Amino acid sequence: MALVTYGVTSPDLTLNVQMELSNADSARVVEYLMAATPFGTVTENVISEDGQSQSWVTRPATPTEALTAYAESLMNTVILQAFQWDQARAAQAAAAQVPPITPVAPPHPVPGE
Repeated sequence: MALVTYGVTSPDLTLNVQMELSNADSARVVEYLMAATPFGTVTENVISEDGQSQSWVTRPATPTEALTAYAESLMNTVILQAFQWDQARAAQAAAAQVPPITPVAPPHPVPGE
């Protein structure tokens, strides 16, 4: 059995959620993240021992690195979606405060016509 937990601890909310996965399912999830997603690789800036050169090297991620990157990605996605949702609500509220444009109609009949 594997336990997946996540939580929030803040002044306004404390919440811990726990899910139970079978060993086979948890292994399958880790295998999927490692083999079929970008979370399965890590790109690092490696500096030579003499400090004279550096290069970007891509290597397989460890299971810990893959799961951490995946969890961070989920949270960053939710943060971005919440920000965009908040922007949309603010734009709607601001638009509702803009008075309509009232057309100016000249008096009839127009002098000189």
